[in-house]
Amino acid sequence: MPRLLLAALLAVPLLAATAAVSAASDQGPYPEAEAALAAEHARLKWIEKPGTYGLERSGGTVTLSAGLSLLLTPSASCS
Repeated sequence: MPRLLLAALLAVPLLAATAAVSAASDQGPYPEAEAALAAEHARLKWIEKPGTYGLERSGGTVTLSAGLSLLLTPSASCS
């Protein structure tokens, strides 16, 4: 019984690590320099005007409060 418990305890972190790598594998390379990261961030089309915005895929809405920013597709997609 202790071997089975040990195997289970070792399997959980391994599965979690594998899932994290899989989730990140479809994204492009992460910018190495802070300036490159800031440039990528600025390139995105941020919505900064408070209001209610429609969500294409779900048909729902999201309300943006003052002082916050919103990023919607296609600008938000990882391509």
